Amino acid sequence: MSLALADIANTFYRPSVTLPDECLLYVPITPNIFLGVLDSIKKDYGNIPIYIHENGQRTPHNSSLEDWSRVKLLQEYIGSLVDALRSGLNVKGYFVWSFMDAFELVGGYEVSYGLYYVDMNDPNLRRQPKLSAEWYSNFLKGKPMHQKTTEEIAKNVLSHDTILHSGT
Repeated sequence: MSLALADIANTFYRPSVTLPDECLLYVPITPNIFLGVLDSIKKDYGNIPIYIHENGQRTPHNSSLEDWSRVKLLQEYIGSLVDALRSGLNVKGYFVWSFMDAFELVGGYEVSYGLYYVDMNDPNLRRQPKLSAEWYSNFLKGKPMHQKTTEEIAKNVLSHDTILHSGT
């Protein structure tokens, strides 16, 4: 038996802080809840294999390629996932939502979850990597990000009281 997780922390939230323009849904990044759900699964079902899919952030489709908040989301959730693995949880897979922008069931082409931007107005559907694609690629290769990029993430994302995401 294995378990696939989706929408584990998709609670809508309207904070009393100014939000980044690119965020459509008001949902805080909650890696502690993510880790708690994984621990609860182990407690309730035993240490079964767990696959996490569609972990990502919803933004307007034509927003910036510098998706700082998506990078922060990936850092936080993957960090919690590493903690889960170190504590012995049987997590077998993790999948980002999604590799590139695509048609979304509810938002159509107006929203974006991709690490790669797809220009829907271009007949060739030109693709461009977002900052999150660079970060995730470096993470998978075991490479750190450039110092300048890390400083920009700190300046643009960590300064917000609430970081937002959707689709966890």
